[in-house]
This record gives sequence, C-alpha cells and structure tokens, in this order.
Amino acid sequence: MSAAAVEIRPATVADLPGCAEVVNGWIDETGWIPRVKTHAEIEAYFTPELLGRRTVLVAAGGGEVLGYLSLAPEGHVGAIYLRAAARGRGVGRRLIEAAKARHPEGLELEVFEVNAEARRFYAREGFAEMAGRRRIDTDEGLPVLRLRWEGRG
Repeated sequence: MSAAAVEIRPATVADLPGCAEVVNGWIDETGWIPRVKTHAEIEAYFTPELLGRRTVLVAAGGGEVLGYLSLAPEGHVGAIYLRAAARGRGVGRRLIEAAKARHPEGLELEVFEVNAEARRFYAREGFAEMAGRRRIDTDEGLPVLRLRWEGRG
C-alpha cells in the first residue's frame, strides 16, 4: 500500500485496539527488544483516557490501523510504531510530518540506541542527538538517546 493511499488522522476510541496490536506485533517480531509488558498490559494502556492526555495520530488504510504516533502537549513524541507492511513506504514520514505541523517549534523523542533503522529514519527527518541526553535506566534495560528536531524558522 502506498503512503498516498493511507489516511493520517486523529485516533478514535475504535482505533485503540489496532494501536495496541501494532505495538504488540512490533515487540513480537523484534528480536533485540525484551518483552517487559504482556500483550494484555499493552492493550490496557490504550484506553479512551489516553486520547485526553495525548494526541494520537493514526495511519489508516485498508480498514486497519497501519501505525500510530503518540504526541504529548509539549511536543514530545512518546511513540511511533508501524506494522511491518507499512514500513519503508513513507507512512512513518507522514506521521512525523503531521507531528511537525502540530509543533513547528520543535519535537523531541527517545530512540533505543541499538535501533539503527529508526535512528537512520529520524536523521533523514531532521532529528539530531542531544548531547549528554543518553539514558540507561529504561524498563527494557537498553540505552536510549534523546533526539530533537529544531523546528521551522
């Protein structure tokens, strides 16, 4: 499916199970990430209250959630996940562009240091590592890097 055939829009309550499915699928298929939360615990995170605390954007196509991006009010991208079939097709770029449009002053996010594919993606999208912002105290026991997109203008 091409990125042009994918709709980027705010999530609805009906989208939340699909978002949980995307995360659980990513964890299940990614060998380097330990599962620290059960499938049910991930699913329990995606409640209607989440939509009141964060902006959740979904990439929808073919009747399903292909990916999502979670954005805090201050411009912190808390998560961006895509189904395997949506990766490498411009869907992630469209989600990031939607977040940039909502926060033209800049965005920050954390990425697992070992996730070279995601780090390359963020670099292409204009994110740079923030010096001294590496964190090792993650639930997964894997270091993360803090990245920032400086914004427009």
